[in-house]
Amino acid sequence: MAMLPAQPSGVPSHFPFLPEKLKELGYATHVVGKWHLGFCNWNYTPTYRGFDSFYGFYNGQDDMTTTSILFYFFTERIVDIIEKNPLSLPLFLYLPFQNVHEPLQVLKRFEDMYSNIQNESRRIFLGMVSAMDEGIGNVTMAMKRAGLWDNTLLIFTADNGGWPLFSGNNFSLRGGKITLWEGGTRAAAFVHGSMLQKTGYTSNK
Repeated sequence: MAMLPAQPSGVPSHFPFLPEKLKELGYATHVVGKWHLGFCNWNYTPTYRGFDSFYGFYNGQDDMTTTSILFYFFTERIVDIIEKNPLSLPLFLYLPFQNVHEPLQVLKRFEDMYSNIQNESRRIFLGMVSAMDEGIGNVTMAMKRAGLWDNTLLIFTADNGGWPLFSGNNFSLRGGKITLWEGGTRAAAFVHGSMLQKTGYTSNK
């Protein structure tokens, strides 16, 4: 269930989060981006849920004009964490970028990449995806420079299907975000890491 801004709610603290368990194993833990798991009480906020630091915003979404600018600061923060983390210290990074999410807003240079798309909303949506791609690319390059890439398990996932109301497209699946049909519950994801036993595997389930 969505947590609306004025609702005094959060994930109960007796449910442990992954970073809490990883800290017990000696990991450094950081979150950069969106936090939508509660903020009405300090006990629901990231640094009380196992994270050493939090740099981002509370709530389910933010104005994308602001967030498009913040996105660069988010990426800079992540790169800074990667560069300063000692190689001997295991690192867990949680990067919940708001892209791609309504409201449909993006810096013009990303929208211009899709000038052949006539529908304005879809053009902006695609630009938002490319903005996210650029940020993730910058993070992976920083990990390679820091010598972390070959020893890192990367998990990329969306939390729901696209929302057709805001130019998401789940074809050929039925429905979208906020529905229980496959278009709402199935989402793109992949896992990458040299430690995986089976590589080059794709699941369509």
